[in-house]
Amino acid sequence: MDNYAFKLSAPLTAGTHTFKVSNPDQQPHELELIRLAPGKTAADMLAWLQAQNGPPPRQALGGVAIISPASGPAYFTATFTSGNYMLLCFVFDSGDGKPHFAHGMVLPITIP
Repeated sequence: MDNYAFKLSAPLTAGTHTFKVSNPDQQPHELELIRLAPGKTAADMLAWLQAQNGPPPRQALGGVAIISPASGPAYFTATFTSGNYMLLCFVFDSGDGKPHFAHGMVLPITIP
């Protein structure tokens, strides 16, 4: 996690993966991994976050809680099957108070 972005060291594939998550940024961040409902996209999820109307188009799969700047890494393991996923950060920005996903801290992932 860095400067409102998620960076993966390698493309994700189906199977079980352990993530090492670090935060060299100036603000705290978190990582939420979600599996999108069939037929839903990252744009659908972001629209739902704005309106929060109806059931969320996702299943939460885990992630890491808030990591302070320059703190040690955190780890979590997740299993991926074919489908659409996304990483996002819900921490509120210290400058404007908006959640980091509103600043683009979102990473859509498709597993074939």
